[in-house]
Amino acid sequence: MRSRLRALMTSSLLSLIGLSSLSCGDPLIGNQESLSSLMTLKVELLPPFENARPSGPVRVGVLWLDTGAPDAWCSIHAGITLGLPPSAGFGAEAGSAPLSPELASITAERCRDPLGVTPALAGESAPVPAELLGSGGVIELPLTRLPSAEVLYGAPNARLGYATVVLFEDLDGDATLTISEPKGWRRGGRRGGRDEELPEPDRVWGASFQSVTTPHQRLVYHEGKQVESLLFYPTAGCPPLPKGFAILESSLELLDLLAVLAPFFMEEGETPEPPTLRAGLCAIHELDRPIQVQVSPPSSRLQELVCEPLEDAGEEPPERAPEELEMTCVSRDELIAIDPSSPCKSILYWRLVGCPLGQERCEEPKWDMRTNIPQWWPCDVGGQ
Repeated sequence: MRSRLRALMTSSLLSLIGLSSLSCGDPLIGNQESLSSLMTLKVELLPPFENARPSGPVRVGVLWLDTGAPDAWCSIHAGITLGLPPSAGFGAEAGSAPLSPELASITAERCRDPLGVTPALAGESAPVPAELLGSGGVIELPLTRLPSAEVLYGAPNARLGYATVVLFEDLDGDATLTISEPKGWRRGGRRGGRDEELPEPDRVWGASFQSVTTPHQRLVYHEGKQVESLLFYPTAGCPPLPKGFAILESSLELLDLLAVLAPFFMEEGETPEPPTLRAGLCAIHELDRPIQVQVSPPSSRLQELVCEPLEDAGEEPPERAPEELEMTCVSRDELIAIDPSSPCKSILYWRLVGCPLGQERCEEPKWDMRTNIPQWWPCDVGGQ
């Protein structure tokens, strides 16, 4: 179990959140309920407001969350940051030596928060009066529908969904929070040969829930029995969830999270001890209490909320030269590439020989291009 989890952590750091019996895509039980059971969410804006000078209309909106994972390169180094043993996979050296200053700078700038939230689906939104950006106050956000089945996790008789409430500048004026994705590169062109332009994500000015291990409030929807798993955006010390909508307030920190997840990294046969946790890590509130959003100047970290992660498992390089990408060699057989024009963070990780990261029992490479190196390959392969 331990080796399997370590492999999963490398290729999908947050796959811990998706382990156990969690599933999605089943028929939505809640859709059988009447609309009269839906409620109004109150959103309170908190200062400071000095730098809140958006150029377009501003709204608050619900953003339902999905399990997500950093791309391959970021997964390796996020795992190292969290104290996990390196498990880079066949043909990868990225986790075996300290990063050069250049690689460390790129990693810090272009990797997502490994414990941050991942967007799945934009929900309802409401306009924010301009005067509230300068003085604060409460906005009422009607919840006109139940969350879609694709954002609910658990068994058919016990599941839940989490959402963050986002303060955003509606750049395209469509009254909906716009989510985008990183630009990638695959054989045949960007993102599997798609040449269409990706949407520009809306600009984020604050959110109630950004990362698991920072104090936050999240909107929760629960139906059926209690969901026993601790692995979907983990919490600790929470009372039982009520049915329907509620607000979950968490003050979980990294050390608390590691204590909760410690049993998953024990050797077979070891008996886990109950974790020692601080009191008051979690509280549940009804919707008559406002969910709070701190107004903040836009930043690359906030923009992660409206960017899907790049699906990249550390792959073989394309045969034709990737255009518009900035490439940096890791070793003679490895490089990373970024697209500086992409509004969403990502790092592509290519290797001349290897297997997809996290693939278990990979004793022989799935690809080996060392005798057929692409002409554009910029890394020094002399002596091979």
